[in-house]
Amino acid sequence: MDLSTMRRCCRGPSTAAICPQNHAIRKADGMYYAFFAPDFKGKVELRGLEHRSYTVRDYENGRDLGTVRGPAGSLNVQFAKHLLLEAKPQ
Repeated sequence: MDLSTMRRCCRGPSTAAICPQNHAIRKADGMYYAFFAPDFKGKVELRGLEHRSYTVRDYENGRDLGTVRGPAGSLNVQFAKHLLLEAKPQ
């Protein structure tokens, strides 16, 4: 993914400075995302989802973050270093 594509994956105050590096993996019916940045506050886009609703969870810290709708849902997040998300169909 080139820098211009990465910049389109996030929105918010951090967009001008740095967007998180991101990776996505499909496993069974869910999607798993990893975002990496020294410090980030803004909107991230969860791409690769099907046209349905998903429950999103920070699986490292056991926190539910809400629901998104595919194919490209977005969430407002804040993290330091990394954020690990799981998106499961409802």
